Amino acid sequence: MVKIGEKTTKNTRDTGITVGTQLPQHELTIPVFQTEGKTALLFISLHCMHCVDLLPYIKKIQNNYPFTFFLYSNGDKDDHAEMVEYFGWDFSVITASVEKMETIFHVAALPFGILCDENKRVIEKSVVYNDAGFDFLFQSTSLQDGG
Repeated sequence: MVKIGEKTTKNTRDTGITVGTQLPQHELTIPVFQTEGKTALLFISLHCMHCVDLLPYIKKIQNNYPFTFFLYSNGDKDDHAEMVEYFGWDFSVITASVEKMETIFHVAALPFGILCDENKRVIEKSVVYNDAGFDFLFQSTSLQDGG
């Protein structure tokens, strides 16, 4: 496993659940399966500078794209409540250790985004540092034309 802040030669395209694969059934994905429509999963660690830098962009990202958003973070409930209040988020923030992010979602690089279709199949994935990074991720999918 790549530790946060550790350099790797592994291509970030090799991280995350394989495109075309459905999200796994797991207690951490229950809220995702309970929603209809397209979903965006963002993964962060509060010990990762790039992840913390992404936080102010998430509300703008949410407002600009047709997804139900879920943020997976290694913070605790108090950390999450503070972030939700400070940034004005109205989406689910789910506690997940970095180890669970890797074990369940195969995410080994952070911050990371996974886009899913209505059937919760992965349609695109990438490291996401800001709103432009999310735009690049979105533009890489067929979802932009309603596909």
